[in-house]
Amino acid sequence: MKEYSTHADGLAPESVTVSWQTAFWALVPLAMSVLVQLAGKVFGLEPRLSFFLRIGPIICAGDLVAFIIRLGAMVIVEESLGAAMFRALEYRDLIAHPEPERKPQDYTWVRVVWFVFILLQAIKLFGLCGMPWLQTWGYFYFFSSCWYEIIAVISPRVSLRLRNTTATHLVELSKSVLFNVFSGFSRFDLALVNYGVLTLATFSTVPSIIYANFQTEGDGTYWHTGILYFLIIFNLTFGEIFGLDAFFDILVGVPVMLFLLFICSSVIFFVSLRYSLARKLLLLRSDVDLPASQLSLSVVSFTHLPIFFVLSLLWFRFSYDPTETAKPDWINVFG
Repeated sequence: MKEYSTHADGLAPESVTVSWQTAFWALVPLAMSVLVQLAGKVFGLEPRLSFFLRIGPIICAGDLVAFIIRLGAMVIVEESLGAAMFRALEYRDLIAHPEPERKPQDYTWVRVVWFVFILLQAIKLFGLCGMPWLQTWGYFYFFSSCWYEIIAVISPRVSLRLRNTTATHLVELSKSVLFNVFSGFSRFDLALVNYGVLTLATFSTVPSIIYANFQTEGDGTYWHTGILYFLIIFNLTFGEIFGLDAFFDILVGVPVMLFLLFICSSVIFFVSLRYSLARKLLLLRSDVDLPASQLSLSVVSFTHLPIFFVLSLLWFRFSYDPTETAKPDWINVFG
């Protein structure tokens, strides 16, 4: 069992041992918090697939950026902030509608209790030092969770009278370079789905979409059986994090891992595309030809998505110190 033998500078002279199981299971509640949230259409896919798509922290980070970009584009297009928020939520299928049956995620008090719990786990995880790679994934999960908690509060308060509003100044803005740039980025997530960059980025997402499409939508059984799938994928995804002990492993191992990840996912994606399986997985119609404008946008998407990998690697490189890891005493208050 790998352990982190550390000492807290200025807090305690004795060594503090933090097992990898302790750090790992502090991350699990953060991951579960984003899975049970109402995220709507993640990267343009059906809302029922959001549970499986958001297992990957890279997906959470990319989805959060795409949401913010779309909201920024809508602020420029629409005449008011309220209308912009409505359009962004409407696209994500997050507008509150009266339904006879309420899901557990709809109850505010349940979300509040759960958010307080994961906040304590986040403080515990982020208070540790010497494991920035694990904390990077934790930040991806935590920021995504905070964002959708804010959306859950805002969504019911968005006036439904905005449903029939239109952007009267759309023609004038269409001539603006700034407007065209933001409009292009507002389709950022759509391009990711249409050209499989999402699949190429996170290989573990492929079996999740396959699994979800075999589940029934009526009684929501995919939520219950998805828990087991989540535990399997989560352990496989993060099991190798604690094997990166030195800069040499990071310098050599991580690029090789990402390269093999890209090659394997590319082969699977294009083989499935050959047998029309990819179109079914990505919920595309086989008789629809994608416009050339989206083709150029896919190139932009392909070059921007690896930024999340690069940032996390740089973060890990400059903050990792295998000899100086601290567990401050105040963290013990949180478990």
